[in-house]
Amino acid sequence: MLFRSHAQVDTTHLYADLNSSYAKYLQSKMYESAVTVLSNADSLVPVRWKDSLRIASVVIGDKKNNPFQQMIHRYTPCEFYAIEKNEATDVFESVKKYLTNHDLVILSIHGTTMKADKNFGITDQEEKFIEEVLNSYPAILVDFGNAYTLTRIRNLSKAKAVILGYEDTAVMHDATAQVLFGGIKATGKIPIRSAEAFPKGTGIETMPPVRFKYSNPEDA
Repeated sequence: MLFRSHAQVDTTHLYADLNSSYAKYLQSKMYESAVTVLSNADSLVPVRWKDSLRIASVVIGDKKNNPFQQMIHRYTPCEFYAIEKNEATDVFESVKKYLTNHDLVILSIHGTTMKADKNFGITDQEEKFIEEVLNSYPAILVDFGNAYTLTRIRNLSKAKAVILGYEDTAVMHDATAQVLFGGIKATGKIPIRSAEAFPKGTGIETMPPVRFKYSNPEDA
């Protein structure tokens, strides 16, 4: 048996080579094109900030000041709240009371899983909180889970807008927040049928960027 010799790969700078600025640029472009706006009542997205508009961001299943909230903060004044995994009932009730003083609530779902038999990692308490907020306040729902996680929310029609981010990563957090506030135009389409209201191929294109975009030097 003949064996061909192969040149060894120099791994000295392998991590840096695979994570170059250009590689990160390509990754960010892929994520930007994936962000999917599934519903958008009154063309609310992109959100046009006014001095009188009081906005609250509520992270569900992650810590406060995560990359999503950090990017929101770059665009607009906002009150930030977080309900981490397995929080007590009184934490949900406390956050809900704070929301009465706001004109718009941005709910973001984090920490989901791929396991349908485990309700995709969304607890009954989280589901109840989301549905109550959608029923009670003008709200945008942002889901950083896979498309099937939306089946856990029964009153999606109550949301002013529904945005699907697919992955709970910092890059997707940045891209989705920029779509939300007009730094990036949304062009994504959902690849499968999700909740009953969103068949395969659903996706609303938002208007061209109306705000400054935070990006890589290669985007210039």
